[in-house]
Amino acid sequence: MSHRALNPEQFKDIYHHTSPEAAESITKEGFRPGRTGDVFFSEKPHGYWGRAGSAAVHVRVPAEHAKWAGTTTSESGEKEELYTVPADKILHEHIQGFTEREEGG
Repeated sequence: MSHRALNPEQFKDIYHHTSPEAAESITKEGFRPGRTGDVFFSEKPHGYWGRAGSAAVHVRVPAEHAKWAGTTTSESGEKEELYTVPADKILHEHIQGFTEREEGG
C-alpha cells in the first residue's frame, strides 16, 4: 500500500502498554481487537498508564483514527492523555516497535 505524502501532523505517535511477551507478538502479528474492537493507548511510552505492563508498543497512526478517551493524573499530578484506535485501522506498517521499562522505572 502506498501512502500519499503526509506531513507529520497527520499522524499521532501513541503507545500501547502490555507485557514484553505480548509486545513481541503484536510487533510480529499485529493487534487483535479487544471486547470493544478498540485498542487502548497512551501519549507516553512509560507514563503513569504504563502500569498496565512493562513494555510499550509504539504505533504511528493517522491522527483521524486516534480518538481521545480521557485524561488520567498520576499521584504526582502529571497528566497523561489516553486514546483508543479501532484494531482494524492499525496496519502492520503503523507498528514502530516496542521498548521495555527498566526495573524500578
